[in-house]
Amino acid sequence: MRIGNLSSEMEITLPETLPPWGKTAAYAAVAMLVSEDGQYLLQLRDGTPGIWYPDMLCFFGGRLDADEDAETALRRELMEELEFSPRALTYFSFICYGTARFEPGIGCRYIYEAEVTKSDITGMTQHEGAGMKLLSPGDVLSHKHPISPVDMQMLYVHLMCRGLVPPPVG
Repeated sequence: MRIGNLSSEMEITLPETLPPWGKTAAYAAVAMLVSEDGQYLLQLRDGTPGIWYPDMLCFFGGRLDADEDAETALRRELMEELEFSPRALTYFSFICYGTARFEPGIGCRYIYEAEVTKSDITGMTQHEGAGMKLLSPGDVLSHKHPISPVDMQMLYVHLMCRGLVPPPVG
């Protein structure tokens, strides 16, 4: 298939079979927790067999329950995972991605941004995962830390919004 725009064309390859319309989608809400000095607080996933992204860093959050909106779900998840209630959640992005290699369906995530202070971090009690880590923008870009692919993409977009990496050209 060729997709064209005003200045160029690019060729993309689509899978032989696309997921049928109405395929099961799993919805989650996650928090991009940003410290006062611009670092990102991420959860280190544990190594439990069968979980998504074991032993990788990712945003805190989780699946939406039935009839639950994204912000309510995220606030619930942050209390369950960290005993933390952010003062404010700011909507940042929404992304969907195919999950066929993990389980049938499509994963969709609401990404919110929330500021955390040193006092907030000290007061957190983590109940899920193997730990947490503060990463600077340079740490994120170094690729020295295993960050889940979906969260890495959103961190990169956030760094672009902060003017810390150039936007794509073309």
